[in-house]
Amino acid sequence: MPGARIIGGCCGTTPEHLAAMRASIDTHVRGQQPTLDTIVQQIGPLTNAAPFGKHQKAAPPLRR
Repeated sequence: MPGARIIGGCCGTTPEHLAAMRASIDTHVRGQQPTLDTIVQQIGPLTNAAPFGKHQKAAPPLRR
């Protein structure tokens, strides 16, 4: 069964925020699982390539 098994927060997450996440999960109505075609239509083609913009620098080569 897909989905999160554990939820949580990070430093600064308040007990109220965790309670709100829990309440949201408890009242969530699961929808139908989308097909791969539907996902691709909504977000574009799936690739393993990381986003690389003009403001990002490539990592320097490793020295041996």
